Parts: sequence; structure tokens; C-alpha cells
Amino acid sequence: MQREVIFWPGGGGQLEGDMLPRRRDGYTIVGSWSKWEVAEKMDVDGDGVYGFTVTLGENRWEQFQIWLDGDHSRVLHPGVERVQTSSEVYGPEADWAGGAQACRTGQQPSWMIDGRQELVKYPRPEDAVKALQDQEGTKMIEGEAESLQVGITEAGKPGDQYRVQLEVKGKWRMVSWEKLATKSDDITRGKYYISASWKNWELEEMIEDPSAPGTFTIEALLLYGAGAFQIIRNEDWAEVFYPNFDHRAAETVLGPDDM
Repeated sequence: MQREVIFWPGGGGQLEGDMLPRRRDGYTIVGSWSKWEVAEKMDVDGDGVYGFTVTLGENRWEQFQIWLDGDHSRVLHPGVERVQTSSEVYGPEADWAGGAQACRTGQQPSWMIDGRQELVKYPRPEDAVKALQDQEGTKMIEGEAESLQVGITEAGKPGDQYRVQLEVKGKWRMVSWEKLATKSDDITRGKYYISASWKNWELEEMIEDPSAPGTFTIEALLLYGAGAFQIIRNEDWAEVFYPNFDHRAAETVLGPDDM
């Protein structure tokens, strides 16, 4: 009689003790959309499958972790920063230094839903269709190129929604997401802060102009005639705006990112 072998990536077996939430619905998600301050319950999407719908904000990207029972010291994470979909899950670990403030340093391991389009240019061969048909050598057209969108997450705009799922099968766990057809008009707007040399780089909130929504200002008193600064969204050092020192580039402001 042939033995049946069942194998799960990650070694099989069952999670035990502190590796599990204390309640079946104890998986919660925390992310950049709430300044890392609100642990929201994930839905039970099926046997060992937990889901949550994330709406892209102004940045067109969001980062998140999964906390067991909403506890910032019992964190599920991908091991490094800004990991894409269909990745392995680590944690929870003893003596974990978590919480909103730690997440806003930009140095905590997290998943990242990145809806921004990244275009890569590649040379276009002359008579490309013929080349595919007869596999003859082709001549590259100098100065001509096509653009191809690359990346793992389907591109999205503010308001577009993605369904995040955590799958738990024995000791095997994976986090993935896919773009939904739905959109939301309820887009969380950020607050903006300045971090400046004349304030010892401490964060100071900028004021939105009521007559010009989306315009934020601050007044500064310079004692020595000059000063340097950056702009930070939601007090999050993964959301920094800074100047582009390549004066040939069309974009004069870069970010938001962790530089």
C-alpha cells in the first residue's frame, strides 16, 4: 500500500499557542491609511482565509501589517520593508517593538500595495511581426522605443480598492491581494508636516488654505538667512517629499517615499 504524503510549504504541522490569535476572528490589519493607529478586523472569507478591502489614498500606495487580536506586540509581517503580494509570513516574535510610532519610522517590515505605474522603455526592432514569424535577424530602430508597464500589483488610482487576504493552512501562511472592480469616494486625506533645520527637524503641522483646498502652508522665521526642510505626510517617515536635484528632470518634487 502506497503511503500518502501531504506537504505544505513551510514544513506542515499546526500553529500553536502565541502563534495564533486568541479568537478565531482575531486577525486585524493596520496600515498607513489610518496612520497605523487603528487595528481593523479582517473578515472570515473561508476556511483559514481572512480578508480586508483596502482603498488607495492620495499616494496611490498603502503599507500594512497584520496584528493578532489588535496587539502591536504580536505582529505578522513579511520580514522586510515594502514587500509585494503573494509573500511568506513571519511572526509573531517575542520582544517585538511595534506600534504606530514604530511603523511611522519607515523601518518596520510591511506589505505594500503599490498602485503607481512604472514604465520601462525597451528598443523596438524593425519589422517585429516578421521577426516573430520567420525568426530572422532584425535591425533595431535607433531612437525609437516602446513602453511596457512592469510590477506585480495592478495599477490603481486614489479610490481604487484591493482585497487583501491572509491564508493560513497549518503552519503555511501567505498574504496576497488583487484589485477589485469597486471604487470608493471616501478617500482618506492626509495631514502634512514640515521637518526643518530651524526647528531642529521636529515635525510641525502645516495649515490647509480654506480658500484653496489641497494647498498647505506654514510661516517660518529664519534667524540665519537660510534653512533646509522636508515635507512629511501623516508624520510618517515613509511618506517624505523632497527636492529633485537632477535639474534636467521634469519633476521638481520627489516622493512620497522613505528616500
